This record gives sequence, C-alpha cells and structure tokens, in this order.
Amino acid sequence: MLIYTSVVARIERTSDPGGAGLRESFVCESARRGGREFNTPNRRPSRAVRSCSRLLIAIILVCPVRTEAWQANRGAGSSQPATSQPSAVGDSAIPDESFPEVRFTTPPRTIADVTRLAEQLDVQLTATAATTQPATTQPTTQPNGDLEARLDGWRLEYWKSLQEFRAQVVELEKQVLALDALSQDAEVAKLTEAINELRSKTTDVSRLPIPDVITEEAVAEARAVYEQNNQIIDALSATLTQQEALLRDGFSNQRARIQEDIQQVQGRKESLESTLEVDLKGAGSDAEREVIRLRVRSAAVRVAALETARVVVELKEKRTQQELEQNKLRRDAMQPYVVALRERMNALIEARSRSRAERLRERLASGNLSPLRREYYRLELLCDENIAALQKDLANAIRDRFPNSAFQSWSSRFEREQRFWDEFSLSLSRRSSSEVLSAYRDAENELLRARQELKRLQSLLDLSFREDRELEIRARQALEEFGRIEAEFRRLAERETDEETIKMTQQVGRFRLDLRNAFDEMIKLEQEVIGRLRKGVELADKNVTLWEKGTSTLYWAHLITRGPTILDPDAFKAVGEELRAAWPAGIGGQLKSALEQARSRLEVVTLVDWLVLIFSELAILYCAFLLTRACFRIRRESIEEALNESQGEESASVPLFGRRFRFHTARVGVVAVPLLALSALGFAFTIAIDVVGMPERLIDTVSRLVAAVTIFVSAINAAFKAPKPRFRLIPCSSTIARHYRQFGYTLVILATLLVGAANILSALELAPTAAQQFRNWFSFFATVITLLFLIRRDTVLNVFPRAERGRLAGLVTFLRAAHPFLIVLFVLLIVMHPIGFRAMAVYITTGLALTIALILAAMVVYQLAKELIRWSARRIRELHASYAPAAAAGETGAAQKPAVQAGGAPAAEGPATASEFPPLARAALSVLRWALIAGVLVSSLSIWGIRPFEIKQLLDLELWRHGDQPVTLWRICGAALAIFIAVVLSRATRQTLESRFYPSHPTIDRGAQAAINTLLNYVLITLGVYIGLQTLRIDFGALAVLFGGLGLGIGLGLQPLIVNFISGLLMLFERHVKVGDQVMIGDKIGEVVKVSMRSTTVRTADGIHLIIPNGEFINQKVENWTLENRPIRGQVAVGVSYSADPKRVRELLLEIAFAEPKVRMDPPPDVHFTEFAPSSLNFILVAWFNNPAERWAGMLNMRYTIIERFREAGIEIPLPERTLRFDKGEPLEVRILPESAAGGASGAAAGAKPEPA
Repeated sequence: MLIYTSVVARIERTSDPGGAGLRESFVCESARRGGREFNTPNRRPSRAVRSCSRLLIAIILVCPVRTEAWQANRGAGSSQPATSQPSAVGDSAIPDESFPEVRFTTPPRTIADVTRLAEQLDVQLTATAATTQPATTQPTTQPNGDLEARLDGWRLEYWKSLQEFRAQVVELEKQVLALDALSQDAEVAKLTEAINELRSKTTDVSRLPIPDVITEEAVAEARAVYEQNNQIIDALSATLTQQEALLRDGFSNQRARIQEDIQQVQGRKESLESTLEVDLKGAGSDAEREVIRLRVRSAAVRVAALETARVVVELKEKRTQQELEQNKLRRDAMQPYVVALRERMNALIEARSRSRAERLRERLASGNLSPLRREYYRLELLCDENIAALQKDLANAIRDRFPNSAFQSWSSRFEREQRFWDEFSLSLSRRSSSEVLSAYRDAENELLRARQELKRLQSLLDLSFREDRELEIRARQALEEFGRIEAEFRRLAERETDEETIKMTQQVGRFRLDLRNAFDEMIKLEQEVIGRLRKGVELADKNVTLWEKGTSTLYWAHLITRGPTILDPDAFKAVGEELRAAWPAGIGGQLKSALEQARSRLEVVTLVDWLVLIFSELAILYCAFLLTRACFRIRRESIEEALNESQGEESASVPLFGRRFRFHTARVGVVAVPLLALSALGFAFTIAIDVVGMPERLIDTVSRLVAAVTIFVSAINAAFKAPKPRFRLIPCSSTIARHYRQFGYTLVILATLLVGAANILSALELAPTAAQQFRNWFSFFATVITLLFLIRRDTVLNVFPRAERGRLAGLVTFLRAAHPFLIVLFVLLIVMHPIGFRAMAVYITTGLALTIALILAAMVVYQLAKELIRWSARRIRELHASYAPAAAAGETGAAQKPAVQAGGAPAAEGPATASEFPPLARAALSVLRWALIAGVLVSSLSIWGIRPFEIKQLLDLELWRHGDQPVTLWRICGAALAIFIAVVLSRATRQTLESRFYPSHPTIDRGAQAAINTLLNYVLITLGVYIGLQTLRIDFGALAVLFGGLGLGIGLGLQPLIVNFISGLLMLFERHVKVGDQVMIGDKIGEVVKVSMRSTTVRTADGIHLIIPNGEFINQKVENWTLENRPIRGQVAVGVSYSADPKRVRELLLEIAFAEPKVRMDPPPDVHFTEFAPSSLNFILVAWFNNPAERWAGMLNMRYTIIERFREAGIEIPLPERTLRFDKGEPLEVRILPESAAGGASGAAAGAKPEPA
C-alpha cells in the first residue's frame, strides 16, 4: 500500500490580552490510517512531507505577534470601533484596526482541520469582501496613484490573494480525499475483484464452445462486445500515455514554474519586510500605513498559496502515479480478455463461414439444382470461403503484429530513454571513471537490444508489405472470379422474372459488397499496422542513433575521465585482504565447488553425450597426430635442403620467405600442436558435456591461457630462434634476434603471471579487486618493458634484412625520425598510470600493439600470396611448355631468357620480377593488395574504437552550403573517389588494351593505339569529373555562367595553351602526326613517341627528347616520312674522276644496289648521271626502301660497298683540284731554307713591309 501525505491547515480564532492577531501555520505529516487520519509507522517522511515542513516554517515566520507599542498606537490613533475583518496572514509589526486577527495556534493534523481551515477562510473572505468595494476612485496598486485608490486597490489585491489561497486549500482537500480513497482497502479490493473478474471472463470466453448453428446475430453480438472492450483498452492506453507524459514532463514543469513564482514573490516579501519599520515610521497617515501592511500581507498570502500549490502538485503526482499503476493492472488484465474476445469473434465468423460452405458444397454436389441456383450457390460459396480464409489466416496475425498499445508502449519507452540520456549526459562530467565505464557497458547492451528491436520491426514491416500486396492480389482475383460467375448468373437470370430470382439477384449484390468489404477491411487493417510499424521503425532507428551516440560519448568520456591511480594505497590494502581471504581456503573451496558441479553434471550425462565427447576427443587427437607428423616431416626435409645447399655452394642465396615460413611453422608446430590440442580437448569437453557455471569458466580460462602462451612463444621462436640468420623468419643478426627474444619472453611471462592469475580469479569468482589490479599492473609494467625495449634504437630498427633495406629505405628513415617521439610517448604513457589516466594509456598502448600486429599479419599474408602466385605462374608455364608443340617450345625458351644470368648461369632465386607474373596474376595480386589495405584500415578503425557512427558523423559534417544543398565531407570524399576510380579504370583499360587487344589485332598501328588510349583516357577522366561534380551537387548552369564570364580572360591570357590543346585534338583526329612516325620539324629529325593534348614528344637519333607544342605541328611545315607507311626513296650521291668510264660506273652502282638486301626491287633501283662538276663526274644512286630505318641502314651499307668496288675497279673518287696560272713566262724561284732560318725569315717577312713589284 502506498503512503500518501497531505498538507493540512487549521485556522483558529483566539484572543490574547493584547488584542486580536492573525497567525498561520502549516504542518506536513504522514497520513494516518485510523480515525480519518493517515499515518504509517516506521516510514520516512516523503518528499511531500518535507515540502509541507518547509511550508510550515515559511508561514510561521510571517505570523503576526501583537506588541504593547502597537496597542498604544492603536488606542491613540483611532476612535472607530473595531470591526471583524478576517485575514489569512499578518505580521507582528502590521497592526490593523479594520481586520481582527485570526491566530493559528495548533497545527492541523486531520482532514477535518483542512476542512475547518477552508470554512474559516470563507468567513474571512466574506468579512474582507466589504472592504474591497471602491469608495470614489478606481482601485489601483500603482505607487503614483491616489492614496484612497491605492488603499482600495491593495485591499482588493489582498482579498484576491485570500481567494487564491482558499482555492489551493480546496484543491488540497480534494487531493487528500482522492488519495485517501485510493488508499482504502475497499478500493484495493474493488480493483482486485475487477482484475479477477476479467481473468475469469477470459477463461470463460476461451472455454466457450462453438455452437453448431451460428447466426448473424451471434456474430454481430460477439463483434459488438469485442469492439466495445477494444475501445475501452484503447482509451485506457491513451490515458496511460497521458499519465506517463504528465509524470515525465508535466508535473516537473509545473513545479519549476511554481518554484520560480515562489522565489519571485518571496524576494518581494523579504524586501518589503526589511523596510517595513522604516516605511511605517515614514508614513504620513494611517491610510499609508495600512497600504504598507496590506502589501506585506498580500505577499505573505501569495507565498503561502504558492507553497500550497507546490504541495498540491506533488500530491497530484502521487495520485497520478497510483492511478497509473492501477490502470496498468487493468490494461494488463484486459488485454488477454480482448484477445480472447477477438479470437472468439474470428472463430465464430470462421465456423459460420465453414458451416455455410459445407452446406453449400453439399447442395452443389447434388444433381437436382437448376443452373441459376447452382451459380447462386457458387457465388455464395466463393464469398464465404474467402471471408473465412481471411479471418483464419490473416485477421489474428495482423491485429497481434503491432497493436496500438505496443506502439504506445514503445513510444513511451523511447521517450524515457531519451530523457534518461539527456539527464545523464548533463551529469557526465561529475561522474567517476567506474560509473562511466559501467554506464558504457550498459549502453552497449542497450545498443544491441535497440538494433535487435529495429531489425525485428523492419522484418515485421517487410512482412506487412508482402501481405498487403498479397491481399490486393487475392482481392483482385476473388473479385474477378466473382465477376465471371456473376456474369453467368445474370445471363441465366435475364430469362427469369419470378420473385425468388429477384431475391437471389439482390442477394448476389450483397455477396459482392460483403466480399469487397471483407478485403477492404483487412487491407485497411494492414495499412494501419504498416503505418504504426513505419513510425515504430523511425523511433527504433532514432533509438539506435541515441544509443550509438551514447556509446560513443561514454567510450571517449571513459578514456579522458580520471580514475584511481596504480599507486593507490587503499587498492594495495584491498588486494592484500582479498588474497589473504582467497588463499588457500577461498581457492580450495571454489575448486571443490567446481568439482562438485562437474560431478553432478557428469551424473546426468546421457550415452549420446558420452559418444559425442569420445568422438570429438578422438578426432582432435587424430588431427593433432597428423599435424605433428607433418611438422616433423617438413622440418626434416627443410633441414636436408639447407644442408645440401650449404654443401653444394657456400654462398647460397637467402631462402624465400615462403620456404622460411614453412620451415619455422613446422619447427614450432612440433611443440605447439600438442599444446593447442590440449586446449581444444578442454573446449570440446565443455561443449559436448554442456558444462556450465564455474567449471566451464575455469576450463575455458585455462585452455585460452595455454593456447595464447603457446601461440606467442611459437611466434617469437619462429621469427628469432633459428641457428643462422638466413634461416630465420626475419633474417636479422643474432644480437638483434636475442634482443627481441628476451623482451618477448619477458612480456609473455609477465602476462602469464598477472593476466593469467587475474582471469583465473575471475573464473573462480574470487578477489575481483585483486584481479582488476593485476590487469592494471600488467599494463603498467608492459609499458615500462616496451620503453626499455625501444631505447636501443639501432638494435630495434636493424631488424629489417639487409637485402630489404634498400627497398624499405623510406620506412626505415621514417622510423628513425619517429623513434624519439615514440620514446616520449611511452614515457607519457608510463606517467599516465600513476596520475589516474590508466584507461587512456591502455587505449593507446593496445591500439599501437594491435595495429602493428595487424600490419605485420597483412604483410605476411601478402608475401605468401605473392610467392604462391609466382609459383603457380611458373608451374603453368612449365605445363604449357611440356604440352606445347616444338614451335611453341622455342617461344617459351625465348620467353624464359630473362631468368638466365649474363654469364650463362641460372639466376639465383630471389624476389619476383614483373616478367614472372602474367597480366592475370598481376591483376589478382593488385586486387589482393588493395583488399588487404582496406581490411587493415577498417580493422584499425575498429581497434582504435572508431565506430561506424563516428565515421558517419564525420562524413556528415557540413563544410559549407551551395544554395540550399549542404556540401558535406562524404560528398567531397565521394567526388574524389569517383575521380580516382576513373583514373584507375582508365589505366586498367589502357593496360588491358595494350596487353590483350592490340596484340591480337596487328592491323592497328602504334599511332592509332596511342590515339585510342589518349581519347579513352580523357573521356573516362571527364566522366569521373562529371560524376564528382554531380556528387558535390554543383549547378552546371552556374558553372556555365562562370566560365562564360571568364571566357574572355582565359582566351587572352591562355591563348597559347588553348591553341596547343585544340591542335592536339586536331592531331588526334586527323592523325597527320601520330606515335611512331619519323618527322622532320625545322632541322630536327626524330620519332614521335607521345602525343598529348598540349605537346608532342619527339626522340631524336641521339636519344634526346624534344617537347614540341602542338601548335607548331599545325602552323609550321612538318615532314612526315612515315605518314602512309609506303616505301621511301633514298639517294646516294657519288663523284668519279673524268678518266672513269661513265657506263662502267653505272653498271657498278646498279650491281651494288641490287645486291643490297634492304633495297626494294619494285620499283627497281636506278642511276642518274647528274652533272659535270669542276673536278668530278657526279652520279646519284636511287633506291627504294620499306621504312626509314631500312633506308638509313641500306644507304650506309651501299656507301661502304661503293668504296670497296670502286677501288677494285680502279675508279678514282677525285678530290677537288685547283689550277694556278702565272702571267710571266719565267719559272717560279723556289729555295729551301733551314728550319731556323726559315723561322727567322718568316718572322722578318712578317714584320717587314712588302715591297712593290
């Protein structure tokens, strides 16, 4: 029984020697049960009681106390007789000769006192009403008004305050009576009786048999009863929703408003009281003093009324809470009753339709029916069968799927959760770390439940959509079939005009109406359910978002909230006490209890469970035996291979990663497989026998501990414990390997001692503080050990193999630069533990460790996959070579030539080259690489606690607005992704064309290939840019205006660039210059190697690349020697002396031309006698070649051959000759001088002036 409290007030008229006075007191107490009093012993006062106590204190403080000075004042200042004017409040310094005082001497303790107080207030209001009539002026409370008007105004204001106080007291009496009625045993008995009656009715309705004959009246009666009670439960659900809304927000808002009013009025009252004595002394007349007193009294009565109103609100809240609980009991009792009534109604409808259908089938089976009546019965049977099927298959399922009460309950629960989270988030900064962590775990559970609820509602919504569609299809089919039979019926009825035919025709119309109404009603019901389910899905989605936000906020708040430090002495003391209590009695007792539980479970195990256990254990042992034997075999073979390599060649190459991985996996597997099998045996035992409780936790913990230690130790041994560096999984030096092994073993031992012990204590349900502290110590000491490990920078970073340091130079440089920051980071992490930020330190440490482990695992997988793909490609080539014909074998041998060293020896086994991977293998490797990168990124986000909700919030971040459209981060990422995909697709398409399409279509020359690739590249990139702009929701009309405005500036400032761009387009489409052509532009000759949109690249014979703007190919003269790929002519000019026979020269030149293999015979070579030069007879040898390369080589060969043949034939190739003639006939004097004389003479001659001849 709930405890109800009330505020009661009592007013008593008393007299004292000093005169009449007014005193008011409010007393709150527990309501007594007996004698119309509400009192429950041994209960603490409720909030209403405490509020009433505060009300009592507030009113006592304003009660008037008569003084002798006031008596003297009153006797001297007034000659009028005293009149009886009741007043609700007064003050010791507020005498009034008009109003007699009513003193509250005893606190009201019963409902009768409250009633008597209301009556006395009525008397006082009646007496006060005579003074509220204005004399001559309009009443006012403004300070600048006339004195008489202000006096009348404040009397009226005081009277209104008393009225308000009276109304609150009446409301208080009403609530006390209502709570009294609710708390009576008779009311409880009445509610219990109603609930029992509903349960009895439910049982009776469910047990009612279905009568053999069901009439329309019985069905209508059942429907009316169901609809009536369904309306009652709907109204009850609506009332519950309103009451929950009041309890959730309404009463709290009312209390807040009343509290604001109380503070405001109380402040005004205190201000008036503080200046009361001064104002009274400064007043010039009794009327002014009365105005001052009335102002204080009005404020005091107003405060009392508001305090009473606050208590009334609290009582209303309690009453509403009580009624809410009672209404919930009524609703919960009525729901089964309404369900039973609905099932009864549907059963009656179905039975009626079934019985009618059976009768109609019997009638149709008889052969003495007329065609018209047969069609009539068919129509009736079709209508009854469809209605019965709807009621049987869908009616109950649709109504029970998501009723309105369930939707209201779900809405109320969501609002409660929303309010809880709002209130909790406001106090989050004041919460401790343990509270935040506990709230985070609860929020995770709530998030899981909300997602399950959302998934359930979505599945129900999908089911309702399917059913709605099926209902429409069934309705259409039923009505179509009904229409066909009805058409036949009406055709037969046209020839009949008797009364029975007319009745049947009218009844057929009703059949159609009933059938259509039945389907319409079911579709309407389905639509209502769909509407509620849509709202429910929206609320469920909001609920999921709410808890996602809550989980995210609590997760990050937990990390930054300061908690207990690792050096807390209380924690050490608690750990010591728990360990002393746990060892040995506690652990022994728990182990004994676990054994007893296991023994009790084994006593009830069936034979089938034993067989499953034995089969599982034998299968595990057999698999372990096979794996161990395979490990021994692989280890032996690997050692033999290594010995053979070391004996055969001292400088054997480093084994491939796959071989090392295989060897070390087998080496550690010899020890690891039995230990892992032991853990698997424990898991199989708990699963097969279905062990639960402490034995299951203990076996699971020990099995996991053994498996984890085995895996970590095996990984350390495989990576760093081989006899020689080149046979280690990571081929580093012995010093580095020893460094890694030592710290790795230390961490494993520390984890086994601390974390293992903590997990075992948790499994035994012992020492929870010690278990948590052990985990805290492990995280701290692991961070310290990691710092000590990182101090030796060179030892840590030189773990990379020397063969890989060149390829990983960038990574090594980055790690060397980041090493000091890592040291500082781990120092900060160590400091975080003692100052209380252990959660943040563990978060960073765990994130770094798991991320590094994930990256290493991805690298191992990629390396193994790469070597597997290379091995597969080699095997495919070998198989192809072995089954290919001889001609193909030669090609295969030529293809394998890059695998042979320059000296003829086979190349050493080393890293894969691009030639070892066919295009399909390279594509598969690229896909695997990107898949691993994506997997590492996604997993890293999960490791660092970044959930999809945070990513969605980040991507939904609005950066700016373009018109009415927000531009968010995900749109920018989507645009960048579209462009990136376009670039990758363009590159992949061009590579595919070059590797697959062009080789199979040799008719497409290099120029056409380059043009296709370029155009395809720009088309795909333009498409990607277009999609990116569409993703950003950029208005192309605005872009057109922008580009139009900038067109003039672009045209003037970037004219050369635009000219080159358009020239590039013309070159691509006209193809006057294409890739592979030999061109001459200016005095430069070379081969076109690339044609882009802006420029063309030409490579000269000297290997120099010329970047020539495309505009020069359009505006200048360009010689293209290979424009049409036709034969090209070459000319070799040669001169002979005048003594040579020209015919013989011609014959020799033709013989040389016909003997050159690169010269075309069609058209044949020819020799032209061109001129008589001053010193020679000049000839030109003309020959045709296939291409410029053959022309260049053929002309060189012919020049060499011409010299040789002319020497053999004695034909001289003359040098230029000059003939000197002298005018005088005398011979020229020639003297031979010595060298010194010649030098001096020449110097003298050079210095002397020439003499005239």
